[in-house]
Amino acid sequence: MNKKGVTIIEVMSVLIIAAVILLLLFPKKADKIDTSKNSEYIKEVKEIVNKANLMYQNATYINDANYFTRVSDNTYSIILDKIVGITDFIDPYGYLYDRNDTKISYIRDGDSTKIKVTVKSCSSDLSDGIHRCYEIVDEDYEKLSEKSVKNTVH
Repeated sequence: MNKKGVTIIEVMSVLIIAAVILLLLFPKKADKIDTSKNSEYIKEVKEIVNKANLMYQNATYINDANYFTRVSDNTYSIILDKIVGITDFIDPYGYLYDRNDTKISYIRDGDSTKIKVTVKSCSSDLSDGIHRCYEIVDEDYEKLSEKSVKNTVH
């Protein structure tokens, strides 16, 4: 028997195999995009911390309750809204940083100071009823990495 053309089963098999391959490839690409944006996010957070550090090292700011809040005998914190030099409150994802939930804490322990970072940025577009946020919660500044950034949906 001489065959001409292909059967529908052969066409469907090729399409299914192609679909599986595409499904395997595209999530990997999405992960790379997220990792890239997370790197940008961490870079921005470090810039925010550097500006807060300049203020922390200046006695005028650290002793002014309008800027730093004394949480305990050895802990001070500052919220994003009070950091001098921050004018852009939009993160790499296009979300707004939460000006009050984003804070840098300084914990004095003898001669050293530990820096803790809490950052939150959320979408302002709630047209789909979903509130998307990116957060770093109470992370040591020295340990900040792309893995520190958590994507949450409310």
